[in-house]
Amino acid sequence: LGRTLMHEHFLFGFCGFQGDATLGGFKEEEYTRDCLKAVEDARAYGINTIVDATTNECGRNVRFLKKISDMTGMNIICSTGYYFQAESAYAYWNFRRGFANIEEEIYEMMVTELTKGIEGTDIKAGVIKLASSFNEITPTEEIFFKAAARAQKETGCVIITHTQLGTMGPEQAQLLIANGADPSKIAIGHMCGSTDVDYHEAVLRQGV
Repeated sequence: LGRTLMHEHFLFGFCGFQGDATLGGFKEEEYTRDCLKAVEDARAYGINTIVDATTNECGRNVRFLKKISDMTGMNIICSTGYYFQAESAYAYWNFRRGFANIEEEIYEMMVTELTKGIEGTDIKAGVIKLASSFNEITPTEEIFFKAAARAQKETGCVIITHTQLGTMGPEQAQLLIANGADPSKIAIGHMCGSTDVDYHEAVLRQGV
């Protein structure tokens, strides 16, 4: 891997962007130029690998990431997972919840994307991305954390997280570990959202 950036976004679309395709559509040539420049800048700092933390419903585009990787030789690792509830596609999962075991479905989705491929390609995710809301982990978010812990136990992959405004770090770690995740393979993200040293130490005490 070499020197690695662990939490970046080549592309990101706030959930619902898919419905704004007429005026806000995907500008591939423009975005390609921007991303090639970003890779060039990263290389100037000795970066060899970039982990793209964009979640499934927020504009993750594995074919585009592969194109950038092929054009530059940069290792790009994509994620499998979902964003926090207020800015995610949880309406879909709450709808499915009425007639399906969504924890089982989310677990299957994650393992498939980690081990077989994404969207019918042979491009595999390398990390699981999770997120929780400001000052809470909602019941639906908790389902994603439980499914991710199961997927990690099966695949051995790393879990990276989003803490909204730097909250719920210890609780994220505790929830994952309680469901069997390996703390040495958990990176709690956006800790810069808090300047409370006690909060940071409380996260670290979980072994993450």
